[in-house]
Amino acid sequence: MKLFTKLATSLVFLILFSCTVKVSSPLDSDVNDGLNGWPKYSTEPLSGRVFESPWSYQMAVAKEITTNPDALMVYFYSEVVPNACDMTSVSQRPTASLIIPKNYTAKEYYFDAEQTVQNAHPVIFGAQSGLIQKSVFSERTKFKINQIGEWEFSALLYAKATESDQKISEVNGTMNVTDCTRQSTFSEWDELFGNYILTSFDGTPQNKLVDIQFDLTQSFVHPNTSVPLKTLILPLFYESNSFYDFGPMEGLGTNRVSMSGGVKNYIYSYAGPLIYKGRPITISLDLSVSRSGARLDVSYSLTMSGFRRPSSHNLVFIKR
Repeated sequence: MKLFTKLATSLVFLILFSCTVKVSSPLDSDVNDGLNGWPKYSTEPLSGRVFESPWSYQMAVAKEITTNPDALMVYFYSEVVPNACDMTSVSQRPTASLIIPKNYTAKEYYFDAEQTVQNAHPVIFGAQSGLIQKSVFSERTKFKINQIGEWEFSALLYAKATESDQKISEVNGTMNVTDCTRQSTFSEWDELFGNYILTSFDGTPQNKLVDIQFDLTQSFVHPNTSVPLKTLILPLFYESNSFYDFGPMEGLGTNRVSMSGGVKNYIYSYAGPLIYKGRPITISLDLSVSRSGARLDVSYSLTMSGFRRPSSHNLVFIKR
């Protein structure tokens, strides 16, 4: 099923690129906000109706397009999609997607099938029904990028599509988009492997010997493929003498590593399903590690269904 979905989606992309879209201005040309006769952008999170059903965005990612190295495809999902940056990831719910330039800037892109001047492609509304991939192109699209960060950007989207039977798909609102092309390689987390001393728990002095190591028990398994995940386990203390064995998982979530003023910063985030120690659970993990010399400053928030209450703490480790 996933293979068929991937092939069907790829076919849609090839059709889009092979069709003659009325684009007469360059993709990076400037466009003024407030197109005549168009609805204003909503300041609420992106939502609306897709194929006549209520729809609301949960996450958005921008990924490379193998057939066009100069463009990105932005996917708007109505559910949390595990490993959304992977090229094989798919959503089981209706989606919207939009092609933008790879060298995007903070500006507005728009498409109107009734006009002769465009600087973007239409939004594609898609849904999987059995073995059939249903797709429809918008006749109107405007997409405004507001702020561009190191790994993501904020934007507004309005798009409307009308099917042959006059059924309407229409969405409007704001969102944050993770740029998958700016993600770091998971191997950079390998640098944290080793033996440490816990010296502080939420500001209280400690002196405990701990280890940061890779999972060797296959306790962390991908919820869709049932494949064990490479996981770097940190002792995430929730009490001075108790901790969770948990950490970043390769192939799930977002992973970012950067340098700032001689300090290396590691950031990991994932919210969604996971098979943990043989049982399906839902987790939400936000982990931040700053490494300066032998010192690690760790901040985390962790929620796991069926495991105690949510935890959020600050730890300091010194490498032995």
